[in-house]
Amino acid sequence: MGSDPMCYLLPCCFAACLFRYNGFSFVYLIYLLLIPLFPEPTKTTMQGHTGCLVKSLCFTGMAFLLLHIIYQVTINSLLTGDNIEPNFNCSTWEKLVRQLGLESIRGADAGNGIRVFMPDIGMFVAGLVTWLLCLSLEEKPQVKDKSQQHDEVEKEEGEKEEEVELEEDDLMFEEDFETGEDGDGEMTGDEESTKMKILRQIAAMASKVKEIIGNLITTAGKVVVTILLGLTGIMLPSLTSAVYFFTFLGLCTWWSFCRTFHPLIFSCLCVLMAIFSAGHLVTLYLYQFQFFQELIPPGDSYASLFGISSVVQTDCSHTWMFRVNPALSWHHYVNPIMLLLLYYTLATLIRLWLQDPTDTVSCLYCNTVAILGQGVFLPQVLIVTSNGSPPDYVHTNGLLGLDLHSTPQYKPGQPGTDLGYLKEEMDAGAMAWATAPGEGMARANAVVTAFRFIMKQSYICALIAMMVSLCLSVCLSVCLSVCLSVCLSVCLCIVCVLCVRVLCVYSLSLSFSLTLSHSLCLLPPLLSLSSSPSPLPLLLSLSSPSPPLPLLPPLPSLLSSPSPPLPLLSLSSSPSPSPPPSPLPLLSLSPPSLLPDLRSKWYLVVDRLTVLFLKFLQYFQQLQLTVWWLLELHIIKIVSSYIIWVSVKEVSLFNYVFLVSWAFALPFGQFRPLASSVCTVWTCVIIVCKMLYQLTSINPSTYSKNCSMPLNYTDNQRSEMAHSLLYSAPVDPANWVGLRKFSPLLENLRNNLLILALLAFEVTIYRHQDLYRMRNNLTTPVTRTIFHDITRQHLDDSIVNGAKYFINYFFYKFGLETCLLLAVNVIGQRMDFYAMLHAFGLIAVIYQRRRKAIADTWPKYCCFLACMLTFQYFVCIGVPPAACKDYPWRFPSSSTDSNVIKWLYFPDFHTKPNPMFLLYDFMLLLCASLQRQVFEEEKEEAVRLLAGDNMEICRDLDSAFFSQHNPIPDFIHCRSYLDMLKVIMFSYLFWFVLTIIFITGTTRISIFCMGYLVACFYFLLFGGDLLLKPIKSILHYWDFLIAYNVFVITMKNILSILACGYIKSLVTNHCWLIQLFSLACTIKAEQQANKHCDLPSDEAGIIWDSICFAFLLLQRRVFMSHYFLHVVADIRSSQILASR
Repeated sequence: MGSDPMCYLLPCCFAACLFRYNGFSFVYLIYLLLIPLFPEPTKTTMQGHTGCLVKSLCFTGMAFLLLHIIYQVTINSLLTGDNIEPNFNCSTWEKLVRQLGLESIRGADAGNGIRVFMPDIGMFVAGLVTWLLCLSLEEKPQVKDKSQQHDEVEKEEGEKEEEVELEEDDLMFEEDFETGEDGDGEMTGDEESTKMKILRQIAAMASKVKEIIGNLITTAGKVVVTILLGLTGIMLPSLTSAVYFFTFLGLCTWWSFCRTFHPLIFSCLCVLMAIFSAGHLVTLYLYQFQFFQELIPPGDSYASLFGISSVVQTDCSHTWMFRVNPALSWHHYVNPIMLLLLYYTLATLIRLWLQDPTDTVSCLYCNTVAILGQGVFLPQVLIVTSNGSPPDYVHTNGLLGLDLHSTPQYKPGQPGTDLGYLKEEMDAGAMAWATAPGEGMARANAVVTAFRFIMKQSYICALIAMMVSLCLSVCLSVCLSVCLSVCLSVCLCIVCVLCVRVLCVYSLSLSFSLTLSHSLCLLPPLLSLSSSPSPLPLLLSLSSPSPPLPLLPPLPSLLSSPSPPLPLLSLSSSPSPSPPPSPLPLLSLSPPSLLPDLRSKWYLVVDRLTVLFLKFLQYFQQLQLTVWWLLELHIIKIVSSYIIWVSVKEVSLFNYVFLVSWAFALPFGQFRPLASSVCTVWTCVIIVCKMLYQLTSINPSTYSKNCSMPLNYTDNQRSEMAHSLLYSAPVDPANWVGLRKFSPLLENLRNNLLILALLAFEVTIYRHQDLYRMRNNLTTPVTRTIFHDITRQHLDDSIVNGAKYFINYFFYKFGLETCLLLAVNVIGQRMDFYAMLHAFGLIAVIYQRRRKAIADTWPKYCCFLACMLTFQYFVCIGVPPAACKDYPWRFPSSSTDSNVIKWLYFPDFHTKPNPMFLLYDFMLLLCASLQRQVFEEEKEEAVRLLAGDNMEICRDLDSAFFSQHNPIPDFIHCRSYLDMLKVIMFSYLFWFVLTIIFITGTTRISIFCMGYLVACFYFLLFGGDLLLKPIKSILHYWDFLIAYNVFVITMKNILSILACGYIKSLVTNHCWLIQLFSLACTIKAEQQANKHCDLPSDEAGIIWDSICFAFLLLQRRVFMSHYFLHVVADIRSSQILASR
């Protein structure tokens, strides 16, 4: 029941049921469930069931109100005469009467007194007002499109507009005026006041919102019902909600197999769901009564099983008080609202199906297809005009002029007229349509009439028409193949609709299809306005009885046209070339007087906005492609980094699978899909196990173990071991696996859910990119770059191109140096036993010296990093503490210091190894894996052509005499700012590196700093002559300096065991040794202060050694580059000139 008068009853019934729970309100609930099942109130329906419903509702409210008044008077009279006890609350007769609906308000406050009486008063007033409003309704058909309610007014306005010439402001004002027009009468703009206009516009807006909601339920009813079933099913899990949820799953599963339901089956399903949801609502409402709550207590298992909750509670001392159950959550209150919304949607759909059945249309469509298959066409067909005028009989090959200024509607019950008279009118109209002043005039008039047609339609249909036209036009500019597919599909639908219309015009009522058809027909004349040389057909009326084949020529013409499908509209005044004559007569749909409208400022504004909108879409599409490409490049880094971070944060046996999978999948790319699949399945297993562990039946205290401390511990050892995991609290064996008790479960599952989301997102990105390239016949780019048009040839053009090149290929050029620096960073951050192993691995790599030899050794180095990472994580997990067995270095007879255990990175229950160190190892492994991929790409010819090769120049080359054969342009004379940067980089970096070496040697005082000072003074003394020697000689001395730097880093790491484990004895007896080697423990441990021997804690790190190592590697790359040859040639030429 969707009319305005009946809508007043809905909030009244809902409020009467919401704020009072008794038998009277239960009757209002029944009315609330019956309202959507009754037809709209009209003069006819008010004499039937709808009128009976309104009358009964009015009299019911009045009867309940009178009963309330009589009851209150009787109770007060009996209390005054002392005929009943004052404390009669919750007595047998009081319970019965109160649950029927008669409540005593003695002692109640004003709010609760109003709550008891107001539902009956409100229902009586609402029912009476609704009855009086419905009696004043005029006769109208029950099933009618909302856009047809203003037909008569629009028809009269159309007749007036034919007499007066339209101006451009009238064209824009026409829609606003017609939307506010009501069916009760007409008022001119002079007679209406400003206030009335505003009120009429607000009413029109509310009507349009209501119309949109109605059309949504009508057109997308199945989708809305499916969504509501799912939401209702998950709102409050129970046996009753399982019916909705499993129905939702069944519908989605059936549709996922590309299968459809028969309309009869789906309608039966909706009827059953409506009955079940109504019964569910009635059960929930009845449970709010005191009798049923005493019969089945709210905490009973059966009530929880069936999802029945007590929203209100009864207090016998104050029965009039409205008490809400404070123990309920928000979903208990939302569940009945979702049930009511589901029921109303289902009831509305059922009522619409009963009033507007589509079975007849489906049968007629099948008959039409059968007739068309036999090639049968009627010589004369019945055409129904779009403005509701009597139907015309015309010949199938004739043209028909139709009035397109009103909403299309079909009147099946309208009798026919004389055939001869109609034929004469048809012939005259056809001659009027065929005589046009010219092709340009006809084309412009067609566009104007098309625009006027859209503006005249109902607002929903007009919105659909404009959206279809705009979307198809934009698709023509962005993606031709998609647009052609959409056009072909819509054209085929139009063919079917028109064929059905030829044979079944009396029973056809498809305003949506007609609007879509008109919208598609508007595209050819709009496209013909541009400068495209391809001929396009002109506007074709949907009411033409001829076969709809002329609508299909736009497709082959678009396919054969070499120009863009939607060129931008030109704003110049030069005339466009006229297209070839069309086989169809040119249809002029508007008089020539409207032609200046096309040159109005509104047309120019729309034209400009269209251009800007298309440019915005183009930029947005480019941004979208860039984002997808960046995600494809870096998603593997994001996924692996987050999974390792979660594993390190939550050290357990469960997460060991994650770390092992990605530790070996990163360097060996063939295992990455397998690692993603394993992690996806394993994450689901972990989530299920964690959820099961939260069950109340699992009590960790029943199987936890209390480990006892050995008796032979000393007092100091006992005080220290009291903080051990074994002896501080009972040991839960499940914690070692990765299971813990959490009060908010979401906090425990958040990381696992994010892992699952990232893994799904990774698969989505790869599938999206593969599908995009498959549809567009593209191949995967050879290089993983952002600026695809920048290659090695653009590096020396400008600073901007150089920056773009390094954004693309920085890791390709300097990935090896980056990995070596990360290895030194790991050593400096850890300074423990495994840092020493990293130092040995760094020495093994640097010892190869040549890039080709390093590339051959690199897979072994990656495997070494992966194995060391997995073993360290196993050390962090340790042995299960439930065995109550401590490690040997914690036995009473052992004297191993805790700092030594930290340095050795041993598993321990008292001093746990720091798992955050593994993040540094993982970053090194990730970078090494990327460098391994770079070594593989260097072997591809296509990559070398784009990014340049990383081949080292010949070491025996005399740089002073090879500059004339150098492929790199000379930059010494500084022709640009880029050349100036090159001069600073390649000419003066050597002396800047010597400055860094000097600073490294002088900031600290130790025996290791002496080597830096000696090397600095040697290169300052012989550096000028050294630069003129062959590359092999230069690298010989420079590699010695790099080897010494790595040796210092390694020795500082090894000697840190003395500072961490044996610092007490060294401070007492060998202070000179501490000062000589700058010994200090760099890991977090307690430092033993001594006033006789200061610990050089600020000098023990390798920060300056790392900075020196970075600049040494950078200068080595300078020596190995072709740019350095120009610097050497310039130095030699300067010496030659000086010698003269």
